[in-house]
Amino acid sequence: MLTAPSELKSVNFQRDIAEKSLSMIGVIVVLIGVTETVKLLNAKACSILGDSESGILGTNLIDRFIVPKDRADFRAVLSRIIRGELTMQKGFDNYIETTSGEIKNICWNFSCIKDSDGRVAEILLAGEDITERRRIDRILAQKCDGLEASNKDLEKFAYVISHDLQEPLRTISSWAILLGKTFEKIVPEEGHEYLDNIVEGTHRMTELIEALLSYSRASRGLGQVMVSSFAQIVDEAIRNLESSISESAATIKVTSSLPILLVDQSQFVLVFQHILSNAIKFRSSTRSPEIKISAAKESEVWTFSISDNGIGIDRVNLLNVFEVFRRLHTREEYPGSGIGLSIVKKIAERHGGKIWIESQVGVGSTVKFSISESKVSGPDFIDRGR
Repeated sequence: MLTAPSELKSVNFQRDIAEKSLSMIGVIVVLIGVTETVKLLNAKACSILGDSESGILGTNLIDRFIVPKDRADFRAVLSRIIRGELTMQKGFDNYIETTSGEIKNICWNFSCIKDSDGRVAEILLAGEDITERRRIDRILAQKCDGLEASNKDLEKFAYVISHDLQEPLRTISSWAILLGKTFEKIVPEEGHEYLDNIVEGTHRMTELIEALLSYSRASRGLGQVMVSSFAQIVDEAIRNLESSISESAATIKVTSSLPILLVDQSQFVLVFQHILSNAIKFRSSTRSPEIKISAAKESEVWTFSISDNGIGIDRVNLLNVFEVFRRLHTREEYPGSGIGLSIVKKIAERHGGKIWIESQVGVGSTVKFSISESKVSGPDFIDRGR
């Protein structure tokens, strides 16, 4: 029996290590019996509950610290564990009242400890103080509600623009045209020039308003998200541009398989329509537009490329082109609102992607955008010349 003291020493040593380990753990650890009395707790538990170890040991955890409205639910979980219906319960969220009267939000994990007969003897509780996290969640929820209200206000504002503001512009344009026709012989040539400027100005303002509305719709978020074939999306965009494709003698080819992804199909028709329209508009004066469309997958990301042989973009402007109403050329050189790529960028970002341009002046440009794969039902290959 000479080994007894050494065995006792070993047991004490192991207990000392266990107690020190508990004190170093960054979560609340409480051991209670089936009668709900506290048998063991660590330093973190003492800190959160607001009392010393000796002041908490032997007390009823639920009656002393769990707020009244949560006690029944807490006891219901304990009862199920004691009856053997559960061996573990994770993520039980409730409130405690500390010794000082402070209310804290705790997320508990329950685990049972059985005796040699297989009966539940004790329940080990590991808890995390999530009070601050929940406070931040509430602030974020309030801000989201505020943003939602702001978006609704913006939608109302967009409606006012689309109806109430455009109507006076149409009236001004109509009266200017009527004035020019009615008093054609009376109004001098300079006066007709002024009237033409008025009509042109109202048309330009109407175009800008419609562009702003398109940008507003793209900014509000996704519409109907569905499993969509990008082959069909590209095909629809090409059909919408048949007139300008024919006039410019443009050739459009899809040179790789295109995926089927979970996206807002109508928005991506708009994406390809804007990019293809720009490729046709900003074409070289010495050659017909040649446009190639492809897609490649790396990991879980699809990258789409639309390349052309147009006039290209200077490197210093590769980021500027995505700004709202940013124009690199005069309206006389290339008509348009200057908002198309801004809409494209907004749609790509709404789908968790990004967009960029690679270009060389006089050679052409390649617009690229990426989308994280949500759902792929198989590739769809088309090779089409226009």
